[in-house]
Amino acid sequence: EFGKSFSMEFAYISYGVSEKLREVNSELYQRELDKTKAKFADAEQEAKRLLREQLRDLVAGMVDKLTGVKEDGKRKTFKPSSVGKLNEFFESFKSWNLAADDSELDSIVSQAKELLSGVDPESMKGESALRDSVGNGFAQILPMLDTMIETMPDRVFRGDASDEDEE
Repeated sequence: EFGKSFSMEFAYISYGVSEKLREVNSELYQRELDKTKAKFADAEQEAKRLLREQLRDLVAGMVDKLTGVKEDGKRKTFKPSSVGKLNEFFESFKSWNLAADDSELDSIVSQAKELLSGVDPESMKGESALRDSVGNGFAQILPMLDTMIETMPDRVFRGDASDEDEE
């Protein structure tokens, strides 16, 4: 009965330009090939941007929870699950970065992992010195991530209207 509750579908999808187009019209083939390459380059940049922004949000959350102060002057509450979210990102990053191939972000991820290496998240709740040390470490990483995001090229939207005029 369990097997009847689930199904799986799959399809083979080909991305790119058909080689047959080259035989028909080599100029049109080259133009379509260039557009396809540009779309993949855009997708790679967008993947980099999303990974950088996701890590930035996680690091900003850590900085806030570890170094932030509430309106009443008391420290903000730190939840060990925040470390769990970062560790989940670190584990997933390995496979996500295969497509994005972001060596800059890989370096930042290594620094962030090093900050948490050997640290028990539960102990950060009570040990102020450890909490401050880790929080300050993430506070140093945060501006690097901001700069990495700000210096990325803007996303390019390509339309096909100009292509129709050329044909």
